[in-house]
Amino acid sequence: MKKEAIVGTIILVLVFVMNVITQKYTTSVMDEISGLVLEACDDVKQKNVEVAKGKLEYAISRWEKLKGNLELYIEHAELEKLEMYLLDGKNYIDTEEYTMAYQSLNTCDFIANHIQEKYKFCLKNIF
Repeated sequence: MKKEAIVGTIILVLVFVMNVITQKYTTSVMDEISGLVLEACDDVKQKNVEVAKGKLEYAISRWEKLKGNLELYIEHAELEKLEMYLLDGKNYIDTEEYTMAYQSLNTCDFIANHIQEKYKFCLKNIF
């Protein structure tokens, strides 16, 4: 009986530690992507198209590097939505549809914040 309690406690501690690690990683990735997207969004709003395009290309390259680890524990549909709106924003800038680019980038920011909240360790998400 004592061995089972020790093993159960070790498993519980490991689950909690892994949750903390994944939550910190998710928060840092989503904060980085959200910051880059909001900067590009401001540049689109101010008609600094080339600057916005450069920031979005950087954001897309960062996303490609960082999403691999997120795919291990976050639903792929959530990540695909974020990537879709990120790429849509860049494509709208390329086709000079700045209003649509602004909307896509705002949606991308919303999804990044939503993913961060959805995978936060709190009572609302447990029950």
